[in-house]
Amino acid sequence: MPGTADEVLARWEDLMGGAAEVAGVASEGPPGTSATGTWRYWRMRLVDGSRVTVHLRAKDDDRCTVGVSHTGLASPEDVEHRRAFWKERLREL
Repeated sequence: MPGTADEVLARWEDLMGGAAEVAGVASEGPPGTSATGTWRYWRMRLVDGSRVTVHLRAKDDDRCTVGVSHTGLASPEDVEHRRAFWKERLREL
């Protein structure tokens, strides 16, 4: 993904816009962000008990990798639905 990890995290936050819900499931509260020397994170808990973590890491000075982990999903159907949702968000990013 073009941009530094901080730049891409800022674009992600703009894209998600505070995210009151994800794929039709309400959040338990506003998303949070954190950072280490290497990684940037965007995290959210949902009312269905699942959790989302977006993790970003610099590849070089002007590119980074972005991944999404959505854990605690109840069924294979939920997994497929959310996978499609996150793929579309990554395309929009």
